[in-house]
Formats: sequence, structure tokens, C-alpha cells
Amino acid sequence: MFKVILYIILLIAAIIAKYKFNNSGYKLVKPIPVLMLMLLVGSSYLTNPNTYSLTILIGLTFCLGGDILLLFPDYFKAGLFSFLIGHFWYIGAFTAGVLVFSWPLTILIVLAAVFMMSQLWASSGKLRLPVMIYILVITTMGLTAWSHYNAVLSPLAQAAAWGATLFMISDSTLAWNRFKTPFKSAEGIILATYYAGQYLIAVSAII
Repeated sequence: MFKVILYIILLIAAIIAKYKFNNSGYKLVKPIPVLMLMLLVGSSYLTNPNTYSLTILIGLTFCLGGDILLLFPDYFKAGLFSFLIGHFWYIGAFTAGVLVFSWPLTILIVLAAVFMMSQLWASSGKLRLPVMIYILVITTMGLTAWSHYNAVLSPLAQAAAWGATLFMISDSTLAWNRFKTPFKSAEGIILATYYAGQYLIAVSAII
């Protein structure tokens, strides 16, 4: 319980820093929650080595790199690429076993992805190709996370599936705010869903 409370405090601190503190304060606070998750998953892996936990840990590491790179506007593409690699590792973790697709859910997720692509196609400009690729990859992550859960029906797999869903919501909000229509509450939504999503994905690897 202490770890959960500490993580929530760090999450709230990051959101407050984004809205209230200067940019230097936000840069200091933002990577800490994911770093904490890396330590927790890493500790679990050392206690009980397994491929799934290691794969999630590597994914978290690339996401941490993305967190840091996105703090600097000139490194947006590099940050996007780092997150992209992180998603590939998550997909690798979710697809290590049997997958069972739920077609209604699959159709819903695909339609959401098509909607985002249609809305961002014109407004993403020179970043159109990487943005479209990113949408495809994160959609795949969401689909494989839920298909993994449908196959094993375990609480940990369900946590990963909801984590992937929150991650998709976070990235969709970020893309909409950056390329379509900026809105004041966007950063709070982006950070809250991102950190909650990463937490749930990390929890699925703590055995």
C-alpha cells in the first residue's frame, strides 16, 4: 500500500509541476514515477526471473527515455521513437503466449485508431508519417494486451490490458492537443492516464 500511495504522490507532483512550477521543476519531477516502476519491476525480476517481467522492464526503460526526450521540444521525434520501441517491447510481452481476439473490442479499437488517423492526417504536417506509424503501433499494443487477457483471464493480464488502454487515451490526448485542438486540461489528462497506464502495465510484471 505504501508503494501505491508514494506513486500517487509522485503522479500528483508531476501534474502540479506541469501547471504550477517552472519548466526546470517539471523536468526534474516528470521521469521519477516511471523510474520508480522500473525499480519495482526490476526488483521483482531479480527475485523471480521471467521473460515477461524482463520484457516489460525493457519497455519501461525506453518509455523513460521517451519521457526525458519529450521534455525538450527539439527532440520530439527522438522521444516518439523511444516510446515506439517501448511499445514494441510491450507488444512482445503480450504476444509471448496464445492470443484470443474479441472481435467487438477489436473493431472498436480499430475504429478509434482510424478516427484519430483521419483527424490528424492533415494537421500533423511533416510529422504525418511518424504519427501515423505511432498510432498503428499503439493500437497494436492495445489489441494484443486485451487479446492476451482474453487468453489467460488473469487479474495481472487484465491490469496490463487496462494499462494499455489508458496509455492509448494518454497518447491520443497528447496528439489531439498538439496537432488538432489545444485545450487547457490536456496536460493533466495526458499525465494522469499515462502514469496510471504505466503503473498497471508494471503491476502485471510484478510477480
